[in-house]
Amino acid sequence: MRFWNLLQFSALLMVGYFILQNIRTAFPRLRLPLVFFGLTLAGFIPSLISRGITIGNSLLSILFASLVFWLISKLLASGKKPTAKNAGMFGIFTSLAILAKFSALFLMPVVIIFLLVKSHQAITKSLLYLGITGIMLLPWLAFNKTHYGSFTANTQAREQQEAVVNPTGEKADFNYFQNNITTFMSTIWIPEETNWQSLKGIHLFGYTKIVQTLNVFLLVSLLLAAVISLSQILKNKNNYFFIVGFACLFIASMVGQQFYAAVSGEWPVLMRIGRYVHPAIFPIAVIFVFLLERIYTRLKVPKIVVFLFCLLPIALNVEYISTLL
Repeated sequence: MRFWNLLQFSALLMVGYFILQNIRTAFPRLRLPLVFFGLTLAGFIPSLISRGITIGNSLLSILFASLVFWLISKLLASGKKPTAKNAGMFGIFTSLAILAKFSALFLMPVVIIFLLVKSHQAITKSLLYLGITGIMLLPWLAFNKTHYGSFTANTQAREQQEAVVNPTGEKADFNYFQNNITTFMSTIWIPEETNWQSLKGIHLFGYTKIVQTLNVFLLVSLLLAAVISLSQILKNKNNYFFIVGFACLFIASMVGQQFYAAVSGEWPVLMRIGRYVHPAIFPIAVIFVFLLERIYTRLKVPKIVVFLFCLLPIALNVEYISTLL
């Protein structure tokens, strides 16, 4: 099992490397240390690693979701229009991600928007994508419906998780979000089983300060990346800004799905568990790299400052591991 997890983790890092190389193809001025930062951010955070060393299907879903984003970034970087073959590959990757974890449904609107915006015969290719996805999912959906009475058969898992994370049965109203937004964002980086606020680490970097810094940078980078990429796309349709824009769409679709599941009462705890954002971890890395590049080139921040920021994901792991010793 550990070998299988290691294989998945290695494949995930490889896909991440190719994604960031696609960005360098579209934007050659991107510095190599920033690519290194993107990989460390996405691949070496405690929350993701903790899932990778346990029995589960999270890494597999993240891998196939990352392959979807890799194909989007590859087509955008090359300037090529999506073909019927590409639509088929999107269908296969999406289906495998959903089969690994049903929460990967968020991929479907992202791919459909991409095909509609960037391909010739967009309706035909979108229908081909939906057809291949549906055909691959149909046996699984039918089996679940026949044996468990629902298409996803996740009722038992949901009830078990609710009992642990939300024992009082809170509803996802405004107060619920207000009380849990810090927990949600912090557990993107740290396992939710950990009481992160009580962790002391080795005091070399300041555990909670690292988490808070990453959270602030995530919010700022997402907002600025969305605004800047949209304005640049409307001006000159640069492929680099298209990649950044679709990274923002990837994240928005992922979080939007969780928000809907929480508000609808289907699964309120989703807005307390940040690891469900991990299928969008490489798009998150992309917007971090995007903002760091602009800070470096526009504000003329010294290289050492950018370098130290790039070490934050590694520092986070050092701090987390020190709490386990």
